[in-house]
Amino acid sequence: MELIRIPKAAENVTESTVVRWLVSPGEFVRAGSPIVEMVNSKAEFEMWPETSGVLKGVYAAENSTVPVGFIIATVGGKDEALPDVESQNAAILAKSREEAAAMPASAALSPRPDARAPGSASRVRATPAARRAAREKGVDLAEVRRTIAEDRAITAEDVENFVKRRPEDAR
Repeated sequence: MELIRIPKAAENVTESTVVRWLVSPGEFVRAGSPIVEMVNSKAEFEMWPETSGVLKGVYAAENSTVPVGFIIATVGGKDEALPDVESQNAAILAKSREEAAAMPASAALSPRPDARAPGSASRVRATPAARRAAREKGVDLAEVRRTIAEDRAITAEDVENFVKRRPEDAR
């Protein structure tokens, strides 16, 4: 059984967000073929299994943010039993919360470098591709945020949809 875990992408990256699952539980997946799109404060990326098999379980919903080391999926044989992923993930979450609580107050209060969009007074979560698209199209990510009902990171597709919907004179 292969456990698909959130990788440690950089020293200061402690979590990643599941953007979109590309396959569903029960589907066959090939080694090296992407199964999920992810984003963190440094990059957008896809994850894939190192072995072919059946996607046995998914443990992180789309738009959920999980810590490094968290098991987001399992890949194995059709009849292979699932390991106790929930208890492993509970331990990872507990450790992540302990580490966050132990952070100095100044570190917890200081925003990440990408936490504020240009000209925006509030934090706007967005993928790197969305930030790039917003810069290229002259769009304020805070405006895009107001058009999205879900509390999730803004994607490049959200920026494109925003541009298509805004009045011609605003372009």
